[in-house]
Amino acid sequence: MHDDPQGNADSARLPEESVHWLSKPLARFLRIEAVAAAVLLFFTVAAVGLANSPWAEAFLGAWETPIGLQVGSLDFVRSITGR
Repeated sequence: MHDDPQGNADSARLPEESVHWLSKPLARFLRIEAVAAAVLLFFTVAAVGLANSPWAEAFLGAWETPIGLQVGSLDFVRSITGR
């Protein structure tokens, strides 16, 4: 038998449970989803605040700004709302 005076970290680890193959990805997914939900909530509150502020006309007018692609006489231009 070989005694390791420094202690081998690999031999001291407990074996992983079979449920870890599912719980680790699930925990990661929930952290990502929680961050995405917080970002969505932040921008929703900001949009509602801007729409009800003195800058509402400029904010709502930005949604009608035409964006698109134009090549020669062909163009594909729409507003952000798609109208």
